[in-house]
Amino acid sequence: MRNAFVWYIPDMRVTPEQAALVSAVLAFANLRPLRSVAQVQKLFRAVPGATAVFQTIPAKDLPAFKRDQRDVRDWLAAIATREAERIRAVEHAVSELFPKTVISVYSLERHTVHWVFPGVQACYVAGVALILTRPLALARRLGQCRAPLEGADGICGRFRLDLAGKPRRYCNDEHRRRFDAADAARRVRKMRGG
Repeated sequence: MRNAFVWYIPDMRVTPEQAALVSAVLAFANLRPLRSVAQVQKLFRAVPGATAVFQTIPAKDLPAFKRDQRDVRDWLAAIATREAERIRAVEHAVSELFPKTVISVYSLERHTVHWVFPGVQACYVAGVALILTRPLALARRLGQCRAPLEGADGICGRFRLDLAGKPRRYCNDEHRRRFDAADAARRVRKMRGG
């Protein structure tokens, strides 16, 4: 993700801090395989708003992060389908977790609210909440690569969020061509009744 740019959306601007958070969430979802707790915590510690007292978990608790990653991937996949019912389910899950994980700090001087992230869960919950925020319209730009894996069953499954130009669904041109070829074969079979 290009988080050095400030992204502009009609009527709403995504700040560099928000871009860094969303970028970290997508990197977490796309990270395969998860090798260590430190690997995941390093990814989110760099996010603006991560506190100096960022919660760490013991290395033996890597399965907890694997469950978290599965949840994030499921949420992003639901958002990428653009199906209203699935998106509402994600909104409900995120709205339940948000007040339990993210600390909101209100500045009376500036009349602003800042989020503080005490741990990995707070970071990814806030990142998915940003993607779902309607004025930012990020959910419409989220895509999941559906290219078939070469020599194996399944799909690529990586997520991307492009904010400049037309949103792209695929990781790269090779994956787009691979999907088009597989989809063309599927369409021909369907037309022939098979």
